[in-house]
Amino acid sequence: MQAAIARHNSQFVRGKHRNRIQIISELLEVARGGVIKTHLMYSANLSFKMLSQYLDFMLRAGLLKEVKNPETGTKIYKTTSKGTKYLELYRKVQEISGVEE
Repeated sequence: MQAAIARHNSQFVRGKHRNRIQIISELLEVARGGVIKTHLMYSANLSFKMLSQYLDFMLRAGLLKEVKNPETGTKIYKTTSKGTKYLELYRKVQEISGVEE
């Protein structure tokens, strides 16, 4: 899981302004295999307050789901099938528009 986060972080271009759609796609990508809130916060370079707002929206929209790790009881965030569809469409739009992350 750590390797996936590190690999994903290296894809971000620091110092560039990201829009809401880009941030959501970054969070969904990191959460594909399941991740704790802290890892999401660091991987997307968001404050705790901003991450909480995004998580609230994404959970209500059905893009993410919250599950408990049966071993530790820790909350894990995972991308749903709807979230995966969002990522697919996001990539298609980038491809069509010629925009690369």
